[in-house]
Amino acid sequence: MSKRSGYLMVDEDDPDFKRWWMAYPNRASKKDARRVWASLAPTTEDVDRWMLTLAWQVNLPQWTKDGGQYVPLPTTYLRAERFDDEMPAHLQPKARRCWHDHDPACTSRDRCEQQWLSELRAERDAPKLRAV
Repeated sequence: MSKRSGYLMVDEDDPDFKRWWMAYPNRASKKDARRVWASLAPTTEDVDRWMLTLAWQVNLPQWTKDGGQYVPLPTTYLRAERFDDEMPAHLQPKARRCWHDHDPACTSRDRCEQQWLSELRAERDAPKLRAV
């Protein structure tokens, strides 16, 4: 983290911030978002959990309406801790399906999220293949 004019700001190339920023649909006011991020000081596990929440939030009607016009600014999202929102009932999976379509289906949400986080970490930590 760097310190600028009396306030902390996460580095622009911080891997967790970068991963969240690239997934967030409204990429505005990045400098302000980096400041709020630094004040929250999330761990990689926190960001993994935030990514789970963001995965369903991007499909909310208020976020998709009018081409995404109503997606909160990143700073608003972070300050309001919208990453702790609960999934609406209508988005929750029906019987015999788990949260992330694992085969076989997971028996609990916690187990499913743990498996999905494990898959995310494996994908994140896998060596990147470069085009030649």
